[in-house]
Amino acid sequence: MDRIKAIGIVLVVLGHAPGFDPRVTTFIYSFHMPLFFFVSGYVLSRARLDEPWWSYVRGRAGALLPPYVLFFVPSYAYWLLARNQGSHAGAQGILPWYDPLIGLLLGYGPALYVNTALWFFCGLLVSLALYHAICKRFGAGVALLVCALIAQAAVLVFPLRGVRLIWCMENACVAAFFVALGQWCASRHLDLKAAQHPKVSIPVLALALTATVVLCLINGRTDLNKLEFGLFPALYLPNAVVGIVTVALLARLMTDNRALAWLSANTLIIFPSHLLMFNVFTAVGVLVFGLPLDFKASSAWFGVIYAAAALLLSVPLAYALAKILPSVFGVGRPKAGPRSATLADIR
Repeated sequence: MDRIKAIGIVLVVLGHAPGFDPRVTTFIYSFHMPLFFFVSGYVLSRARLDEPWWSYVRGRAGALLPPYVLFFVPSYAYWLLARNQGSHAGAQGILPWYDPLIGLLLGYGPALYVNTALWFFCGLLVSLALYHAICKRFGAGVALLVCALIAQAAVLVFPLRGVRLIWCMENACVAAFFVALGQWCASRHLDLKAAQHPKVSIPVLALALTATVVLCLINGRTDLNKLEFGLFPALYLPNAVVGIVTVALLARLMTDNRALAWLSANTLIIFPSHLLMFNVFTAVGVLVFGLPLDFKASSAWFGVIYAAAALLLSVPLAYALAKILPSVFGVGRPKAGPRSATLADIR
């Protein structure tokens, strides 16, 4: 599962990076966020599910809300500094200073425009709460079916509405299915971890990858954050599931290395910080090097540079946060030194 998380966080960063062909981001967006909800469900322990619902939700809120707020603060500070400059001028420039604070309370993607990646913390909290309630009532097998029905109805209905509910409640109706799928796979002991010598044929991976690409070409651009489920919303769930299978098969063909281990261990840092870093990179390019405002969209190489730089800068950031705020970003590994918590530690 660690390799799956590492692949997932790289896809998230690449999916947000500028300059790539829209077909590349369409492919990534079709499953990269469902993948993280799937992982959260897979690592959800039986002991957690046996907790009383309110106790479980309170514990997950205690783990998710501190990083949600902490990463909002620098994002908000940057917005205050840049809102009347460049691409931030105009519509955002006339917004009052307190408008992002309202977004923090509302807790859904479009309202969190200072750092849209923060929606995932709210979405994960609500989807875990929803799945826990359903699983308590029905068990993992039936809960998967119930969550699938709720999710399929959600992808068909919610995009038609002109309003959003607070705290990503609509997103959670869809995301809870992937949590349920992950938990169901774990309960059936479907091992998605990479073995030392995996016996997975490349043709099977190629078949899954082809299916993912074909479904993307048919359905078009999707975005779970924005409740955009493509031209044929009924294809969203199958497309995401096939994409998850593709990543799982790819992970089985990979070998362990320190880079993958680090990426897996630091998703909680990389996920909410990379968009803020992208904004800073753009500001440096415009203000320091005198590049045009849209320079980053001119080539996929800028996307590669943005993604690589954000991942590299996450190394000292993760170390510093694990040292400064170990209760939020650290997990106990005294002999190996500080290590930041991963999103999958929040389950």
